[in-house]
Amino acid sequence: MMGEKGKRMVTRINEETLILTDTILEGDKKVTRKRLVRLFPERLFWTNTRLSEDGKYSQFLYQIFPDRDGGSRLDFIGSHVFYDKERPKPEEIASMAEELAMKDSKVWELLAEAMEKDFRLRDHE
Repeated sequence: MMGEKGKRMVTRINEETLILTDTILEGDKKVTRKRLVRLFPERLFWTNTRLSEDGKYSQFLYQIFPDRDGGSRLDFIGSHVFYDKERPKPEEIASMAEELAMKDSKVWELLAEAMEKDFRLRDHE
């Protein structure tokens, strides 16, 4: 669904908290990534905190807001934790942000297509 080959395991900690463990193929090697997700359904808001070594403790915040036309929009804030001794230069940060935005946008496009398909199937039941 998200354009990658792999599997996801969901471990529910409580009603609002879960751990996502994704194992995907990157080339010939398996990569496992863990994330702690905290849900705030009454606010249509959730957090995603990386637990794996790559970007460990980086946190991403998502919130859905209604639009005037009956649709909705997703607001996103990302806070990446750097472990290098030096903070990257502003142009390096801008380049990384652009690359991540493109990758994340593609994932959300794929998820939107899957959600639309689910809603169409439910409408015909």
